[in-house]
Amino acid sequence: MKLNKIAMAAAIVCVASAGAVEARDNPGCGLGSVIFSGQRGLAFDLGASFTNQIFINQAFGMSSGTLGCKQGARIANRQLFGYVHGNFEMFAMEAASGERGEAMIAAAHVVGMDSVEFTALVHDNFDSIFALNADASEVTDRIYKLIGQTA
Repeated sequence: MKLNKIAMAAAIVCVASAGAVEARDNPGCGLGSVIFSGQRGLAFDLGASFTNQIFINQAFGMSSGTLGCKQGARIANRQLFGYVHGNFEMFAMEAASGERGEAMIAAAHVVGMDSVEFTALVHDNFDSIFALNADASEVTDRIYKLIGQTA
């Protein structure tokens, strides 16, 4: 019986921490994210992730655009990540040169921006977007932060 309780506690911690680790210091959206808003650190991320999973409200938040969720935001982010990951070298070369080629046009379409504006934004911020040998995930996150700043 005691072993079952330990196994259950370990499973809950693993499930809760998986959401926090995946989102990199951000448990996403949902009731837990609203309750722990503005708090930083692993303990708060785990608390928010655990709360989100207990109340199972993220699906409602994502479909209704409430509880800190944006409708379609995660899908678009994953689409841009998938595109940048699959075309990283060409995307980086066009970003560095400021060329509005296929990679920039396609990425601009994914994020819903004009390709000329998107290319200029990525080119002008190339050093911060691709800093420290950034991978596709970091590049995608940095682009979305810039878009949020300019919108």
